[in-house]
Amino acid sequence: RSPVGAAPRSRRRQVGEVVLLLVPGALVVFLSFQAGGFFPGSTALVAIGLVLALVVQITVVKRPFAGVSVPWALGTSLLALFAVWTLASSAWSDAPARAVVEYDRALLYLLAFVVFGALGRTTQRLRWLLRGLALGIVVVCVCALVTRLMPDVWRVETLLVPERLSYPLTYWNALGLLAALGCVFCFGLATDAGEPAVSRVLSAAAVPLLTVTVVLTFSR
Repeated sequence: RSPVGAAPRSRRRQVGEVVLLLVPGALVVFLSFQAGGFFPGSTALVAIGLVLALVVQITVVKRPFAGVSVPWALGTSLLALFAVWTLASSAWSDAPARAVVEYDRALLYLLAFVVFGALGRTTQRLRWLLRGLALGIVVVCVCALVTRLMPDVWRVETLLVPERLSYPLTYWNALGLLAALGCVFCFGLATDAGEPAVSRVLSAAAVPLLTVTVVLTFSR
């Protein structure tokens, strides 16, 4: 077979992989502005999106199930059993509708594990996944800081414990946890000699912003 056109196809696959690996970071931003994914509508929407991501993965990735292994199968099976048990609990629950809502959330976790676990782990893929997650968290925390430090630019009304920074997740401990994870991610990227210089500088610059976010949440 002629190698003509092989390079463009390879580049398209690489771009497709990068886009797929940036999806978790995008989901962090989306769910953060949907009360952290607390309500069932946003959870169901993300679950549908992950199904579509799985279709894209099968279509554009050269080995879409390279990560299939015994640990992956075990994790998938346990998450599937957890989702089934959660749904079944509606039969004896005093609030069967809540059980169905939590089933949607468990299904979301299962789909995310299947999609990104099946892709396979390489150093480069992990780097892009981490960069995307760090970027998503930074975007959320910068938006939160703007509402507190520059209320004339972006003003939000917080009725519950307004002295604690909680926007956009609506719960200060959730925002504090997210910002703390962002600190760990960005610190790791900033101190990784294998990262490009631009990535290291931007990650280092993001750490103070994330730290201030944690402080303003007064989170445990």
